[in-house]
Formats: sequence, C-alpha cells, structure tokens
Amino acid sequence: MATRSVIGQVQENGKIKVIYCHWDGYLEHVGQTLADHYDSDEKVSALIALGDLSTLGPDLGEKHSKEDTLKARGPMTTAYGRDLEQEGSEAQEFSSVEDFLTYGENVGAEFFYLFEDGEGWNYYSNRKTFQEIKPSTLAEV
Repeated sequence: MATRSVIGQVQENGKIKVIYCHWDGYLEHVGQTLADHYDSDEKVSALIALGDLSTLGPDLGEKHSKEDTLKARGPMTTAYGRDLEQEGSEAQEFSSVEDFLTYGENVGAEFFYLFEDGEGWNYYSNRKTFQEIKPSTLAEV
C-alpha cells in the first residue's frame, strides 16, 4: 500500500508550489531523501518542475519508459508527466500553508514536506506542528 505525501516549496512571492508523491512518503524515505539530496532552492525547484511523482529517488534521473519504471525505482525519480506520460500532473500553487495542508489531505497524504530557503526541510504529520528534518550522516559519506 502506498504512503502518500506532498512536497512543497515556498516561492519568493510567498506562495507554495506543491507536488504529490505516491510511494514511500514516510519520513524515513521521502523525508530523508529530500533532506539528504534536495538541499538547495535550485535542486528543489528542479524537483517541483517535474510535477507529481510516482517515486522519489536521490537523483532526478532522466526520462525513462513506462516499461523501465519498475527498474528505475530506487535511485531515480519517476514522474507521472515526464516518465509515465500522464497529463494534468503539473505542480499546484497555493497561497497559504493551510491551503497546502488541505490539498495534501484531499489527495490522501499522510506526510507533508515543506522547503523554505534558508530554513531547509520541515515535515508535518498527524496534525502536529512542522518539524525540521536534518540530513543524515550517511549522506555525507
């Protein structure tokens, strides 16, 4: 069963661009992958530009065929638009954190990840406040 999540980035204008991620959204996978590998505005912007994701990997990777999606799972990200050629999977934009959280709840997300420049990644789950995610020591090896 999927553990759904949403991934957001606060923009310069204060709005939040958001994408959905279907698989492995729990803190130990998506959360840690974001903290370890998507640690700058540029990297997060490139990720958000892919639109909704089937899986998140430590590398954005390259376009791969539908047939190669299962093989790609792991080190490479699989995007619904780029890789699975599904329309309507572009990032959404919201004007507040509350709208971001409501969207996530509407798509069945259990984890909500938010990147704000200079502050890094925070996550929200189970109606608790946002908490910081720190890069793992394994990411430094």
